[in-house]
Amino acid sequence: MKITPGKYLYNDENGALCGPGDNFVLPLWEYIEMNLQAQSIDESELISLFDITPTALNNWKKGTREISKDKLVVLCNMFGVTLDEMIEREFNDDYQYEYLYGLKKYSEEKKYKSFSTRDLEWLFERINEAVWYFEYYPLGYIPLDIGPDDPEGFPDKHYIGDDEVKYYCETLDINISYSTKTNNAYIKSVSYNELKKIARQLWDEWKEDAINHITAKADDKYKRIVLLSENIEFFKKYIENNTTLKNEYLAYWIKLKESNLKFDEDNLMAKVLLANDAMVEKNGKSDINATHDLYKIIMKHDINKEDK
Repeated sequence: MKITPGKYLYNDENGALCGPGDNFVLPLWEYIEMNLQAQSIDESELISLFDITPTALNNWKKGTREISKDKLVVLCNMFGVTLDEMIEREFNDDYQYEYLYGLKKYSEEKKYKSFSTRDLEWLFERINEAVWYFEYYPLGYIPLDIGPDDPEGFPDKHYIGDDEVKYYCETLDINISYSTKTNNAYIKSVSYNELKKIARQLWDEWKEDAINHITAKADDKYKRIVLLSENIEFFKKYIENNTTLKNEYLAYWIKLKESNLKFDEDNLMAKVLLANDAMVEKNGKSDINATHDLYKIIMKHDINKEDK
């Protein structure tokens, strides 16, 4: 299966992956199709309901034939929306985010080498955004960086949408560590309801200082995904931009290598890490000797390969 993380993505002038934006409006048929899929309604039922031909339905799909208002009203009743909501393409179901972001596809895909650089970039951008959102959630907003060209009085924050946070909770495994005035706590793969309770408690106890008492972190499963993808193009850029994670990734690389010798057979992922000064850690401290031993093993592998 080819992973396509959301249909409406594009690369901006700097090559960064971007989503459809706040002003994006789905084509009408795609909005209808989303509702049909969410309610498990087959297209053949529409043909029967409206007494139309398959050709007429295909014309609706292509936008070459307008759907009459009376039929739109019937569809609105089926989907539980008003005509205005259909015109605005409002969709209250979580399915809309999955349609645009496509993150659930990653958790369902087990052939990690099928992930392209584009797939991994999109996934990790969303993970970073989720981590950012979760840490600021007790405050209810995220500060914006004000640019030199922004007008005087330009707002320095934007509010976090509950629906997007809920979607991230339900599709991404993000772990939370937080401290109250009485104890420290840790929650693996925090749920939306848990995050709401934490946010309320931290705000009540710490007010504007709440952000200093909560830390969000992506689950280790994402280390597994990116390492097993063996995508050097993505991994090189990722580690160079996230050097604080290099030792964690090296530890996970060693763990994967011990369980599967065919993983990263040419040690390319390890070489990326070592080139960025990653160190083998023991008892929470960098171990120079163990790191040198790993260098020797990799060099010996390369020499033996050349001899063959």
